[in-house]
Amino acid sequence: MVPYEFPGDPELAKEIVQAGKDSGLQVKGINDPYYMWDYGSVVPLRYLTPNSDIPVINLSVTLAASIEETYKLGQAIARVCRESDKRIIFLSSGALSHNLVRGRHHGSTTSEHALDKQFVDFIMNEDYESAYNMLPEYFRMARVESGGRHIAMLLSMLEDDMKPKYHADGQSSGSWNAVITFEKEKSRVSVG
Repeated sequence: MVPYEFPGDPELAKEIVQAGKDSGLQVKGINDPYYMWDYGSVVPLRYLTPNSDIPVINLSVTLAASIEETYKLGQAIARVCRESDKRIIFLSSGALSHNLVRGRHHGSTTSEHALDKQFVDFIMNEDYESAYNMLPEYFRMARVESGGRHIAMLLSMLEDDMKPKYHADGQSSGSWNAVITFEKEKSRVSVG
């Protein structure tokens, strides 16, 4: 765990919490000066904002929530972001197949990786609906990290004119990870 060092945006965070509540979801904002970030959030941010000087709101997925609830919260967050006059980047971090085993040299199984590839194909072909509909079975068969909730939230942010760009992939300890960004020209919302 890494100490919380980012300035945050309390007003935007409050808007996001309220949007979730207005959507009928159980959402709670937390402002804890002793909050410890998980490596899944901190590692990408170390590269994106090495000086920890860009406001960041860390969103957690709730493992007790369904994929549908998580998607619905993502839609509420997307509305807030689109209505804001701020430039906002949405970052979703987590593995695709995630059947952890000892030893970082181990990758996902052939079957799990085939599912990873199918999921990525849907994304790269901008078939976001099929990618979303694949999540329940994909999670069950490949043990997608966090039950695929981080992916559901990401998918809820995407618009039809957002173009995916595949940057890299890698495996470790039975999981597989892909780095993909989505952007539209002159957008105030970028996700990845």
